[in-house]
Amino acid sequence: MGIIDFGSYDRETNRDNEKKLRDFMQTVGTFKSARDRKIRNYFEFYYELLTQYIITGKIQFKDLQRMVPLKYAWGNVSHGIYGKGSQEDRDYYNSVLKSLEESFVEFADEFLGSLVGRIFVV
Repeated sequence: MGIIDFGSYDRETNRDNEKKLRDFMQTVGTFKSARDRKIRNYFEFYYELLTQYIITGKIQFKDLQRMVPLKYAWGNVSHGIYGKGSQEDRDYYNSVLKSLEESFVEFADEFLGSLVGRIFVV
């Protein structure tokens, strides 16, 4: 089993996976809710990315200076225990994050472009 187990459907495993994913997103996010570690749900991250793109015209992630926390105590991250990784590992994952930035920008361009000429009523 890896850090995040996508092969399991048991509720506890899924909740643990969501916590790890949310923590990762808060680690790499550059917007206020990520910096303050207040992303409520892991899918809120995507809304924040779209908002960042609309406001700044780009999407930017923080470089990984250290690996993501792996241990939780009472539902909170135990900040003293992080996944071990070499500088080579961090360089690789930082390059993956740069690719994700580009992919999200392409998605946002396509999404917003598809809305041109439409009227939305709330």
